[in-house]
Amino acid sequence: DKLVFARQLKTNQFGQERLLTTSGLWAVVSTDLTATAASTTVADGTWQGPTGLRYHQTERLGYRQDMPPHGVDPGLERRGLFVFEVPPDQIRGARLLISARQFGPLDAQARMSLDEVKTGTDGQPADVLPEYDLDAPQGKS
Repeated sequence: DKLVFARQLKTNQFGQERLLTTSGLWAVVSTDLTATAASTTVADGTWQGPTGLRYHQTERLGYRQDMPPHGVDPGLERRGLFVFEVPPDQIRGARLLISARQFGPLDAQARMSLDEVKTGTDGQPADVLPEYDLDAPQGKS
């Protein structure tokens, strides 16, 4: 649904506002999850860079209701949020891998190409936000 890059990530945890930085960029992927035929689980998300390097979702956010694992049922849409810390050189040509199992997800993964990321002459995404607020209403694009 939406892919946003930011240098800092703003979040509210335990009633306190936190501003998280990273040595790379924050990649925030928001999507609507829907099961088609049977109930399923979305347990994990992985960012696979163009060189094959894989980056699992950040654990620095702790538990968030909008981040996996999610139970997904047919006909009921649910917002999913996947947040990664990635080096800029692992963005163009990346894939988002979504799996039903957190450990040993080799049996089934959804693979989504992220080739449409526009980059500047330095190879970094053209639209990097200085700060992205995870708790602000985002709306659909």
